[in-house]
Amino acid sequence: MAVLNKIRQRSVFLIVIIALALFSFVLADLIRNGGAISQKAENTIATINGKDIDRTEFARKVELASRSFGGGTSSIQAVNYVWNQELRETVFEEQFEELNIRVGEDQVNQLLEESLANNPTFLNEAGVFDKAKMQEYVANVKATSPQAYQQWLDFEVSVSKGAREQTYLNMIKAGVGSTLKEGELAYKMENDNVDIKYVQLPFSSIEDTEVEVTDAEIKAYIDAHKDQYKAEASRSIRYVLFNEVPSQEDEDQIKAEVAALLDDKVEFNEVTKTNDSVLGFKNIDVKDAEEFVNQNSAVKFDSGFKFKKDLPTTEADTIYNLGIGDVYGPYKDGDYIKISKVVAQKQMPDSVKASHILVSWAGLGTAGDIKRTKEEAKTLADSIIAVTQADNTKFSALATQFSADTSSKDKGGDLGYFSPGRMVPAFNDYCFENKTGDQGIIETQFGYHIINIEDQKNEQKAIKVATVAQKVEPSEKND
Repeated sequence: MAVLNKIRQRSVFLIVIIALALFSFVLADLIRNGGAISQKAENTIATINGKDIDRTEFARKVELASRSFGGGTSSIQAVNYVWNQELRETVFEEQFEELNIRVGEDQVNQLLEESLANNPTFLNEAGVFDKAKMQEYVANVKATSPQAYQQWLDFEVSVSKGAREQTYLNMIKAGVGSTLKEGELAYKMENDNVDIKYVQLPFSSIEDTEVEVTDAEIKAYIDAHKDQYKAEASRSIRYVLFNEVPSQEDEDQIKAEVAALLDDKVEFNEVTKTNDSVLGFKNIDVKDAEEFVNQNSAVKFDSGFKFKKDLPTTEADTIYNLGIGDVYGPYKDGDYIKISKVVAQKQMPDSVKASHILVSWAGLGTAGDIKRTKEEAKTLADSIIAVTQADNTKFSALATQFSADTSSKDKGGDLGYFSPGRMVPAFNDYCFENKTGDQGIIETQFGYHIINIEDQKNEQKAIKVATVAQKVEPSEKND
């Protein structure tokens, strides 16, 4: 009793102590989490089983989904599609980790072969999937197109995820069984027949005025059948979607900035403390165009020659007919504002038929069991081309004997017809810059190629275009 009496006497003091403790607890939590409105909270649109969904990444996936579906899909449908994918992926990933489900490299390769079995890019002359062609394609895009190589890696990840999902679903199917009683009941339900005659008296045939139901009867019925009226908790949600798209003002601003690059300007040099004249895109020498583009463009300089069909559709006629050194733009191409300058032109075929003998050396991905050094490979390549230049009829037999390209060696090294950009740069340049009948040796990341140009088709004008491109993006003025 004495203790209780002391507590009553100091009740105000105890209340103050408890309040301070609670306040320090809340304050510490706020500090630990970066404040009530943290950056993390601002960038997180949802949390699925503890996994935060980043707003920027989610928006990027919605944009990709909208592009892949085309114009027939609304923004809401794209959002719902991406959300369902995120939900499905998160739930599946938890099960994969809990059950330790993994997919081996051999299984992924098998699924890749099945997925690409009908793709003509990976078929041999017999119309059968050729694994070597797939490997050559991957090596080619890795060396020539980072974007295409990333798309291939994303495709492999997608196939791997699909394999894990299939493994998981197969495990579920294997665990579901039926008893003999269930089978017996299913049999009876399907095969036992009974003839029934009945008379239907629908409730609608009775006038409502003939029946009076009191509130007490309704309440009594509900109380007696509560299980029929249970409902799960639900929420009604409304949301507004704000598309982050550039305005006309944003487009005009980028167009003005790109147009300003056309003409010469004067800039103050902080080092020399003098005004320097800076040449504009119109006046730079064609040999300096590459450096200018790489300094001022969101898309780096493309050194390849383009045919008319490779140029932006709406501007192709104008750009294709420009003279060397002429400039066109600004013009809009997709999400970019561009200015283009023709820096070179030449006549070149739109397709080439060639054969090659690939001489590899130890350490390369194409070497296999080959033990020769790079120097020995060069000596061998020089010896082979000396024979083929003297007697071209021996090219096919030598390809079968020495070529490390498993996809073409059995065909005498024949690669068929291909268009510009299909091969790695050095190989591509040799085939399109030389003439039918020429033979030469070039080096790539695969080894030494002894190339025989067999045919060239449809020679026409091709141009090299230096293009400065800036993407039109939403500005903060639209917020």
